[in-house]
Amino acid sequence: MWARRSFNYLLPRALLLIVSLVFALLAVLIPDQIKNIISDEWGEGSFLSRIGFFLPVILAAGAHIVLLSGVTVIRPLPDLTLATLPLAALSVMMLRASPSTLYLSIVTLLLAIALNWWTLRRVIDSPKRYRAVAIAVLGIAVWISASAVLIVYPIKLPTALGLTVVTIGVSLIGLAAATVLVWPRAAIAYLLVCLITALFGPSQRAIPLVPASDNQAPPLEEGLHEWLNTRADLEAYRQAKRPYPIIISSAEGGGIYAAAHSYMVLSVLQEICPGFSHHLFASVGVSGGSIGNLIFRSNLKDEAPSGLIACRKPSKQIDLSPVASDFLSPTLANLLVGQVADFLVPWVQIMPDGGRVLADTIAADLPNSDKLTQPLGVSWSPRSSLPAEIFVTTDVNRGNRFIMSAIGGDIAHNAETFPLGSNLSGNDIPSNQAAVASARFPWLTSTARLLAHEGDYRVLADGGYFENSGAETVIDLIEEIQNFAKPCTAADRGQIPVREQCTCPIIVETAFVKDLSWTGCEKHIYFAYLPIIGQENGIPGYTYETTLNPHQNYLSDPLTTMLWTRTTRGQLALTRARRVLIKDDPDMVQGTNVHGGYFPHSMPIEELNLPLGWKLSSIALTRMRDLVAPTEKCGFLPGGEFFEDSMYVADDDKWWNKLMAEQAASSAQVDSDEPEAPAGQLMPPSPPPTGSGEQNEAGQANKGDSESSVESETGLVDTAVEGNACNMLLLAWLFNPAGTKDYYGIPAWGHP
Repeated sequence: MWARRSFNYLLPRALLLIVSLVFALLAVLIPDQIKNIISDEWGEGSFLSRIGFFLPVILAAGAHIVLLSGVTVIRPLPDLTLATLPLAALSVMMLRASPSTLYLSIVTLLLAIALNWWTLRRVIDSPKRYRAVAIAVLGIAVWISASAVLIVYPIKLPTALGLTVVTIGVSLIGLAAATVLVWPRAAIAYLLVCLITALFGPSQRAIPLVPASDNQAPPLEEGLHEWLNTRADLEAYRQAKRPYPIIISSAEGGGIYAAAHSYMVLSVLQEICPGFSHHLFASVGVSGGSIGNLIFRSNLKDEAPSGLIACRKPSKQIDLSPVASDFLSPTLANLLVGQVADFLVPWVQIMPDGGRVLADTIAADLPNSDKLTQPLGVSWSPRSSLPAEIFVTTDVNRGNRFIMSAIGGDIAHNAETFPLGSNLSGNDIPSNQAAVASARFPWLTSTARLLAHEGDYRVLADGGYFENSGAETVIDLIEEIQNFAKPCTAADRGQIPVREQCTCPIIVETAFVKDLSWTGCEKHIYFAYLPIIGQENGIPGYTYETTLNPHQNYLSDPLTTMLWTRTTRGQLALTRARRVLIKDDPDMVQGTNVHGGYFPHSMPIEELNLPLGWKLSSIALTRMRDLVAPTEKCGFLPGGEFFEDSMYVADDDKWWNKLMAEQAASSAQVDSDEPEAPAGQLMPPSPPPTGSGEQNEAGQANKGDSESSVESETGLVDTAVEGNACNMLLLAWLFNPAGTKDYYGIPAWGHP
């Protein structure tokens, strides 16, 4: 009897319990994205605007009380407690994110209790169905109104509301679902129709395309020859008998923090070396890194330098406003209101999907929207000083890379290329839509539907599903160039028209060597790879610590496996890149120099508590900039802690050779308990937390720490700062073909 009474009591209140459970899960899990916004930016705005964050939950609780009074008997104290649960859970979330919200949480809880009690006192009499019907109709009307407003103002209104779209969305979903209590059979039947339609109904709208232009970029071989022929500083390298540096960058996935990281690194390098973009041939982006690459490019002026421009100490801080925009709120509003509205209207697509909203938000919130929305196929010209954008996505139905490239032809092995490669189409894609196609990580942004050819579609997801670093595509691009930059055969010379490679050949050098013999119109080139990545701890395949009790969960293990494999595949791709570029010491355990061709820039994501989402607080952005920008932190600059004058002698290989000899001698003294390396391979470096003094995955030196086996957060951040600073200055040395001693750059660095 007691169980039956309890069931009868809880059944009509189930929806209110579900809403409470949603907010309770947020309180327990508290996503880093929400925590970042609350803890760092809750001080902005008035007290009333903060109350506005809680107001939808308070009003929805009162509406649920009135609705309950129309279908069941009200029990004042239990129902008062139940109606207050959602707000209580939300307050706990706020307190966990920012203890300073205690006063606000107490005030709103007292206000909610007072309003709920006032409402209960007026509906405590016998059930009256008209109240439930009125609330159900009101809920539907509010939902229709919210959807209509979102159609008209899909970006501006959610941006103005900010995080409040979460409380509005969840409250509206709970209120609309309450119609089940009023018309249970009809509501359940209708929801089943909606579910069947969602599973088996029409596909989403395809990505909006534009007609292809006749002025599209040439294929890779032709484009690279023309690109080199139009470099204003090529003659300076010819005169110095050095190869011409071709810089290719990649930016890994990670939502807004990856976008900010990529944008900051490229912007700082442009500030240090004004000729940087003139040498940046291509930028490969995955997921959030694609967005950062696109934002950086849109802020560049397409102005060719008159000649070689020396690097210099940065004179100003980079502008953070392009990555400080709120890309999250419009996407969340679309998910919680727009996509639910689409679900509730079978067979009709009312709202754009989340990816379309994200792409439109980027174009609307940032300056230079003409560059952001420019068709990808015409966004790059070999005569330009702007890099060619390459965005990596994943083909859902094939499990392979699908590449959006501004360069003509196929640029990667075993991967389709659009719009100018293997999927040569009569259509082109706006650059912002292509970048966001690389960043569609369900469910916040759904997969994309692309018309590759007439009647031939692809379903695309986040590029990080396949490989999160972008290194695979970079190495494929380098190998494609190496393949056509070979001596011409008799058959090649007999082709009509004659390939430029047969008349003015490109010759690939494996080091930034000097005293090259430039003959005639030949062009010597040198690849410099700039991976923009998270800080890696150790090398995949080596175990550095004992795992006594690993976490295991039947429900979460498949997702955990997928997320970690995408990360590890990225690390393995970076390892492959180093083995292609640095054949003698690919794990960089013995320092690095300008001849390696590998110039990583890493970000300690976990140490900085950077959220995976689409909004960063001003404090988080400032912390990132403080880690990215200070090149003076490199101790190998003249006057620095580790400066050696022998690094800068005319033969700048001497210091490097000395370092290698010292490391080779010390490697014979490795402790016997270290893991043995396979025959013919170097010993793996110890992981960064041990502070062994060797190099970590990103090629950064780790400072020794004899007192503890685990470095502090400050130590890890300091290590990243020094490594990033030195690698930036190492890259800057490429703009010094004459090898000038007092140059703002370094030819080598490491900790012997």
